[in-house]
Amino acid sequence: MNDTWAAFDASDFAAAINAVRPFLTVADRKVSREARKLVALSEFQQENYPEAMVLFQGLAAVSTDAADWFNVITAATLADEIPTAEHALLVAIQCQDASGHTQQPSVHYIRYYFGCALCDRGEFDKAFRQLEELRSVYERLEASEDRFLDAKGCRRSHSV
Repeated sequence: MNDTWAAFDASDFAAAINAVRPFLTVADRKVSREARKLVALSEFQQENYPEAMVLFQGLAAVSTDAADWFNVITAATLADEIPTAEHALLVAIQCQDASGHTQQPSVHYIRYYFGCALCDRGEFDKAFRQLEELRSVYERLEASEDRFLDAKGCRRSHSV
């Protein structure tokens, strides 16, 4: 599997998908899940958003991890499947609530990038609603230094 991720990291997405094919149907669920995730991420990077969305949905359907649902949100939004993205946002928030908000990415991060993707699709009213949700959170903060925001999961400098 290391060679497949090396191809992905080198932005050779077609090679990554071809190299991972043998791992898609192995009995080891962890390995096959990682293989499916690599294919989904490769499709996303190639801007095949509808395909990536379907693949991410399959991964998220058996997951309580907010990161899996974040991938659905982003791919669905960019595939112009906004209702699917909105549903995935609700599930991601439920995952965070159930975990005591210990998962990454944070709800704030998810809302921010959902809003960015909505802007990319020209859904400015819906993007503004996400901004309003974030505004209410930031208004309640007593401090807004970078370290404080990082500690509270309100700001991240890298993507999932």
